[in-house]
Amino acid sequence: MQPFEGELPWAVASVADWSFLRLFSGVTDEDVGSVILTACSYNHHLEVQRSAIETLNAFVAEDFVLPGGLQFSKDEQVKVVPGCCCGLEDWREWLDVPNGNTVWAGHDPSPGVEFVEGYIRVWQDEKADGVEFIDFGVVEMRDLLEKVESDIKDFVVRLGKWANFAAPSLQNKIVEHFVKNMNI
Repeated sequence: MQPFEGELPWAVASVADWSFLRLFSGVTDEDVGSVILTACSYNHHLEVQRSAIETLNAFVAEDFVLPGGLQFSKDEQVKVVPGCCCGLEDWREWLDVPNGNTVWAGHDPSPGVEFVEGYIRVWQDEKADGVEFIDFGVVEMRDLLEKVESDIKDFVVRLGKWANFAAPSLQNKIVEHFVKNMNI
């Protein structure tokens, strides 16, 4: 989550700055609030107000990007995180990786995808020696990406519930805006 200074228009989770938050049905209201606050504050043309209604009205009026991307783990240990300037809105590009396509996943570090003897290797930094990587079988990668898609869709349901509480009159607009900008 991106760091934010100022008075908050709604409750947010207590997470470390620039940490990653999994978007799925099990997120709390505070997690959803953190995601939307990040979307508002990361996009400099959106001014976060003390009022949730004012902030969310501005949010639905402008397109946005959401910093982050897909994070890869093995044995519950994170091996690959997205690089700088990678946006979660590009998540759908990963769906073509099992078909032999590569993706841009940011820089500093520059995660990369390589196809090695029937495996898909995802590197933490494709330009450096001795860095972390993780291998996936093609079927395994497809299954994981289907889970990502399902998780994101489930998050949208949670977002709708949060929006109904935070700004009932904007609930549908918030959900539709998120779906459009996140390419769901």
